[in-house]
Amino acid sequence: MRHLKTGGLRFFRTLGIGMLIITLMLAGCGGKGDAKSGDKKNNKKAKEAATESVDNSVPITELKVTCPQTFMRVGDEVPLDVQIIPEDASNPKLKWTFSDAEDYIDVSSEGVLTAESGAERNDVTVTAKTTDGSKLEQSFKIKIYPEIDPGQPMIAITFDDGPNPETTNAILDIMGENYARATFFVLGKCAQAYPKEVKREYDLGMEVGSHTWSHSDNPTFPNMSEEQQKKELEDANAAIEKAGVPTPTVMRPPYGANNDRVKNVIKSYNLNIVNWNLDTEDWKYRSSDHTYQEIMKVQDGDIILLHDIHAFNVDAVKRAVPELIDKGYQFLTVTELYNTFYKNNEGYNERNHFDEFVPDGSVHNRPETRMWPSEFNQTDGESSEESTAAEATTQNPILQDDGVEGE
Repeated sequence: MRHLKTGGLRFFRTLGIGMLIITLMLAGCGGKGDAKSGDKKNNKKAKEAATESVDNSVPITELKVTCPQTFMRVGDEVPLDVQIIPEDASNPKLKWTFSDAEDYIDVSSEGVLTAESGAERNDVTVTAKTTDGSKLEQSFKIKIYPEIDPGQPMIAITFDDGPNPETTNAILDIMGENYARATFFVLGKCAQAYPKEVKREYDLGMEVGSHTWSHSDNPTFPNMSEEQQKKELEDANAAIEKAGVPTPTVMRPPYGANNDRVKNVIKSYNLNIVNWNLDTEDWKYRSSDHTYQEIMKVQDGDIILLHDIHAFNVDAVKRAVPELIDKGYQFLTVTELYNTFYKNNEGYNERNHFDEFVPDGSVHNRPETRMWPSEFNQTDGESSEESTAAEATTQNPILQDDGVEGE
C-alpha cells in the first residue's frame, strides 16, 4: 500500500506536469488572431500612453474664434481668425465639431473653413474645442448656400426703396428659408431709420447696394448738380456703413436713369450701375398675382426689379421663389450673376459700357412723378385692408418724402 501510494503520487505529479506543458504549448500555438488581438491591445495602450504624455505644461487660458462672415457657398474657402492665448501654449491643437452636415464641412490646420457638396441648405454651428484639458470652446453660426452651377439657369432678383421693417423682414424670411440670395438697393434715409434690417440683409447673405439717399423727384438724380449727386451717394454709403455693412460696390439710380455725367460720378465712388431687364411694374398694379406672373416670365440671366416696401409683394415672392428653384433656377446676387454669367457672354459685353450690368435699352422708362394710377386697383392676391396698409407704408415720410414710389 505504501509503495502504491507513493507510485500513485508520482504518477499524478507526472500527469500534472505533463498537462501543464501541454497547456503552455497550446497557449503558444493559440493562433494568429489571438496574437493580433494582443497587438491591438498593446497599440491601444501605447496610444493612450502617448496621449497622456502630450505636453500640457502651458495651458490655454483664452480661445477666440471669429468668422468674417455669416454665410458661404459650397466651394468657398473662408479663413477664420483663430487666437490662442498665450501664444506659446504647449498644446494648441483644436477639435472642430459641426451641428449639421459634419461629413461635408471641415476646418484645416491653418484655420480655413470649407464646405463640400452635401453641406448646402444648412445653418451650421461650428465649434472649436481645446484638447489640452482647459475645456475652452468657441462657436459661430454660418449659413451655407448651394454652389453655383454654370450649367444651370441663373437669375438675380432685386428689391428697391427699402428697407421697411414689416415687409423687408418677411421677404428676408422667404429668401433665407429657400437659401436664395438677392440684392437689396436701399435708400440711405431708410437705412438710417432701420439699420437692423440692413444688417440682417447682409448677415443672411444678401447683397446690399445703394439707391441714393432720397430717391429725389425734384430734381431727379440726373438733373442734380454734381455736388448734389455726390452728397446723395456719400450720405447713402455712410448710412449703410453705419448699419454695419460693407461699403456698397453696386448702385441703382432712381428710375434707372443715367447719362455720361451720372456714370462718371458713380464710377468715382467705385460703384457699378445695375439696372434690370425684367420689370414687374409692381408699383403700378399693386397685385400679388400680377407680380407673381411677371416674375415667372424670367429667363436665364435676367435681373428682376421688385420693391420690398410693398405688402402685396410678400405673397408673390413666397410663391415664385420655391417654384423657380424647382424649375432649376439659381438665385444669385447681381455681382455673382455678373461674374458667372455676363462675363462669359460675349454678346452682352459688346453691348455694354464698363459700368452697366444689363444690356442697353432694357430699362423701362417711368414718369417723372411716381403716381398710383386710379384705374389700377388691387383685386387679387391681397385684401383691401392689406392694400391700404401697403399704400400707407409707402407713403410714410421716412420712406418716401413725396408719398409715391417707383424704381
